[in-house]
Amino acid sequence: MFSGCQHTSLRVFPRRPSVKRTPPVRNRPLRLFRVSALESGCWQPASTALLKVTILYTKLMQPFAIGQKADAFNFSFLFLLMNTSATAFQIRSATTQDVDAMFKIRTSVRENSLTSEELFELGITPEFISAAIKNSSCAWVATVDNEIVGFSMVDLDTACLFAAFVLPEYEGLGIGTDLIKACESELFIYHPVAWLETAQFSRAAKLYRYLGWGNEAQIGEGDVRLEKHRN
Repeated sequence: MFSGCQHTSLRVFPRRPSVKRTPPVRNRPLRLFRVSALESGCWQPASTALLKVTILYTKLMQPFAIGQKADAFNFSFLFLLMNTSATAFQIRSATTQDVDAMFKIRTSVRENSLTSEELFELGITPEFISAAIKNSSCAWVATVDNEIVGFSMVDLDTACLFAAFVLPEYEGLGIGTDLIKACESELFIYHPVAWLETAQFSRAAKLYRYLGWGNEAQIGEGDVRLEKHRN
């Protein structure tokens, strides 16, 4: 029914394979075929934009540094800072025109990094991702000032959330959280339970647990399978 993300699409943006391999586990995809490095929100430093705002705040506060009250100024600036954080990005459905940017993000992350050449060797090409996006609602992008800074993808046939990445310089804004929620909303239309695989001690795993993913199961090589039930 959902031909855009067939089982082979679990090969999209996989983890770099370990040198030491364990025997495959029954009823789950190959070790390559899962997310393990979400470059997302609350576990990372503030984004470049917020850093600039913070620096500006420090400079503006200098006249108040010695013996002067700045409560009103602090309140106004705090409101500006909160408003900047809340409105800095948007989430929308991905199109085929976004694929090049998605590959740029995938090869720029800090965890679970792969080069374009390594992705192509695994059969993960722009043509493959474009075909998936054309055939179903299985991918989303995050934009800041019309620049794509993050993306996520799912396999609607298998109920798998298998890709969620954000550019390192845009961490800390909650972009990863909203990308995950976009995936969850689509998956739960068709499935009562969604699942993913990730490194047990990764930043991604921390965020997934925080967002309610559980029923954790060890699957070897330091990785775990997490599930989330539809409310």
